[in-house]
Amino acid sequence: MRRWIATITGVVAATLIAPGAPAASADAAPSGAHSALARQFVAGHGVKISHSSTIAKDGAVVGGSAISGKLGFDRSGVVTSDLVARSLVAEQPGLKPVRRIAAGDATYAHGGSYDARIPPGVRWVKLDGGVLFGQRSFAPEIDLAVRTAYQGLLATAASKRAGGTVGGASTTRYSGTISLGKLYGLTPALRGKADGLSRSASATKVAWSLWLGRDLLPRRFSTAHDARVESLGDVRVSNTSTYSGWGSSVAIKTPADVIDIKDLPEDAPPADPTFVITPDSVLTTRL
Repeated sequence: MRRWIATITGVVAATLIAPGAPAASADAAPSGAHSALARQFVAGHGVKISHSSTIAKDGAVVGGSAISGKLGFDRSGVVTSDLVARSLVAEQPGLKPVRRIAAGDATYAHGGSYDARIPPGVRWVKLDGGVLFGQRSFAPEIDLAVRTAYQGLLATAASKRAGGTVGGASTTRYSGTISLGKLYGLTPALRGKADGLSRSASATKVAWSLWLGRDLLPRRFSTAHDARVESLGDVRVSNTSTYSGWGSSVAIKTPADVIDIKDLPEDAPPADPTFVITPDSVLTTRL
C-alpha cells in the first residue's frame, strides 16, 4: 500500500531540547515503569489512544493526521486495535476519515477512498500483510510494550519535573534526547528501518518527553526532530500520543462484510493513504 508523506505525528515543538542539553541521568529515569505497563496486559482490557502527527515547513503545518480509538490487550501486549484517522490538511481529495480494525493477522479498512474501491454490498477491505506496525503500538517510533525498548528509552532521560495534569491525572514529565537510529533500533520491528537510514539521518537527534501518572502509566508521549524531504526541503517532524482509560474493558470484533484487497477491480482508485501512524517516508529520507 502506498504511503503518503503527510501522515506524520504531532505538535510537540515545546518538547525540543537544545543541542547543549545535559547528558542522561540515572536519577531522571523512573524505575518500574514497564512493569506498571505490563500489569495492564489483561485479555479483554485495553486503553484509549490518540495520535497527532504533523510535518511543518518554516513553522507552517504542511501535512499531518489525527488518529484516535482503542487498543486491546492480552498477556503479550497490544493484540487488537480499532482506530479512525483523518487528515489535518484541509481540502485534499481522498483524505476523508478512514477506520481500521486490526485483529489476528489481518487488518480491515473502510472509509476514505476505500469506499470507491469496493463493490456494492461490501463495506470493508481486508488488507494484505496483517497490520502496519503503528496500529498495535503505543507510539509511532518506539514500541513501549517491549521491555528492552522502554528501558532503553528511559536510560536516555536527562530531566525530570512536574508534568501537570494530563487527562485528569497528575503527572511527572521525563525528557531526553536520542539519535534516530538508536531510537528505531530499540524496537525489533523497526530495526530494518534503522539499518536503512543514511549516516546523517541515523545521527539525527530526537527530543522526547514522557508523562507518567503516579501509577507510572503513560499519559502522553512525544517526539520531535528535523528531517529533509526531497519535495519539501527541511521540515520538522513531530509526534504526540496520549492515553486514557487504562484498564477499561475493550472488545474489538472483526467485520463480516469483507472483500480481500487483491480481489478489488484492477482499475479501482488507489487505497486511501491517510492511515499511516509510522512516518516511514519521512524518517527514511536522506538528510
